Amino acid sequence: MPVDATPIDGATCVTQMSEYPGYPSPRVLAVSCDNRNVFTTQTSEESVSGIPLRARIKSVRIPSNQRSVIQHTMHTDQGVPVNLSDCLCQANSSVSASVSSESAADCMYVVRFTLQEAMAFETVCPIVDIGASIISEADGTVKITLEPEQTSYPGVFIGQFSLVQVAAAEDEDDITILSNMFYVVIGRNLTRLSGSVNMTGPPTIPEVRLFLRDTAPEESYLLESVRFADEEIAYAIQLPVMYWNEVPPPLSPAYTTANFPYRYHWLIAITGYLFMIAAEQNRANNLQYTAGGTAVNDQNKEMPYEAAADRRLTEWRSFVQAKKASLNIALGFGNLGSGYAGYGGYW
Repeated sequence: MPVDATPIDGATCVTQMSEYPGYPSPRVLAVSCDNRNVFTTQTSEESVSGIPLRARIKSVRIPSNQRSVIQHTMHTDQGVPVNLSDCLCQANSSVSASVSSESAADCMYVVRFTLQEAMAFETVCPIVDIGASIISEADGTVKITLEPEQTSYPGVFIGQFSLVQVAAAEDEDDITILSNMFYVVIGRNLTRLSGSVNMTGPPTIPEVRLFLRDTAPEESYLLESVRFADEEIAYAIQLPVMYWNEVPPPLSPAYTTANFPYRYHWLIAITGYLFMIAAEQNRANNLQYTAGGTAVNDQNKEMPYEAAADRRLTEWRSFVQAKKASLNIALGFGNLGSGYAGYGGYW
């Protein structure tokens, strides 16, 4: 259990703590308030080796109902940054990318940003489609600003920056040259907009990490890293909702990550799917070897992870079966009205 205390002598405390290599200093310096609402898409690292996984889908976390700036580096499928200088309008590349057909001849390429709930086949949540600004052409760095009303639905969203060739004529479609998709996880926020809908949204990534004791590397003594990346948690948040929508009996309307209501069992299912992901990682890298006379097999954890996943997903599937059966039965009952219903209730 963490204990908060105020040391009598700060210098003495620092000296004592320095006896433990790697232990963070208790003196925490305040950071600037500037750019606290600027969020950058993250490149994950392999949890054991620390090698950047540049080809993996990226993710970014932002709070709901708050003005947020998202920065991103345009890249190839292999994660290599793209120099945009050859494509963008040289004279006005730092301006928002709204370009009319009349100016298309002067600036043929623009960058746009689209945001959509990850599972919404229909317009359940507002679709964001706005122009992006260029921070650095040579580095491929772009950004957009989302206003509070554009982030009012907590959930897992797909964001996409697109390099677009503007159509030369009004009756022609724009052509996408390069696009980068990534997860935008919008977390719950107690700030409420006037007239906004109170959507609970999924368990937040910090909540999932707290449940798994995977908040920081200090909680994993062997890996010295967190076990799960944000994008893995974002994907695992979607999977229980996919399962609910697809397992019979079908119920309408289908849920999304913005309105699925069963949050306890949702959390149990999320952790189950994360353990399935971990089991696949250990299955692929399980290799016993000997170094200096010592046998090492640190990736031999497939079976424990599989067992942990099975326990949680069995509980989840049992809940889905019972709940959907209950809801389906309830839909089979109704009332027949009578024209005599208002006369004393005898009919």
